Amino acid sequence: GVSKALAAHDADRNTNSDDSHVSRTDLKKKMIDKYCLRVEIKKLEFKLYNLKVKGTDVIGYNQRFKELALLCVRMFPEESEKIERYVGGLPDMIHESVVASKPKTMQEEIKMATELIDKKIHSVTERQTETKRKQGDNQQQQQQQKKRQNTSKAYAIGSRKKKPYGGSKPLCAKCNYHHDGLCDSKCHKCNKVGHFTHDCRSTANVNTTNNQRANGTGQKPTCYKCGAQGHFKRDCPKLKKQSW
Repeated sequence: GVSKALAAHDADRNTNSDDSHVSRTDLKKKMIDKYCLRVEIKKLEFKLYNLKVKGTDVIGYNQRFKELALLCVRMFPEESEKIERYVGGLPDMIHESVVASKPKTMQEEIKMATELIDKKIHSVTERQTETKRKQGDNQQQQQQQKKRQNTSKAYAIGSRKKKPYGGSKPLCAKCNYHHDGLCDSKCHKCNKVGHFTHDCRSTANVNTTNNQRANGTGQKPTCYKCGAQGHFKRDCPKLKKQSW
């Protein structure tokens, strides 16, 4: 019944002139009475009453509203009632703006709603694009920073690697370095020359030695008789000569 009514309406719109609003209204009522059962009309009126925009698809909402309103003419004795029902199905993002515009006809109402939803979609798309751009910039900065860190690490590792000796001095078996003459390698544990710490046989603690050096306790004894270092007053040669 509904499909037949719509088909009949389209056929009439294509074959007849569109200069009489009253005749069109009467024609729609006659077609509905002829092709549609009252039970079907009630179902359509219920659908129209609960019709709302799905997401941001205002175009689809407009098309469906027109189809149902065409068959449910008894729901809207006045144009203002149809406008009110149409506005009631719009999403919150544009609802208040459409109401504030106070359109006088359905054409104005539909045009206003379509333009507003297009602006909202465009604004959301721009924000999403800007967000993606910022995320891309942040990822690029992080990648560049990581690349610089890896480069610094590689340079540090390369700098620590011992380069091959290119001189003419012989390799010392004690210190494993190239030099001429005797090896004056010094042990940092016992502070003696001739060997390194890993070869030291002394049981003395290097920290104790360093502390003594810092406090002056590791210095050579000074003679208060002659002022020379290396012996105490009781062992002073000058004192012994005087006793002779």
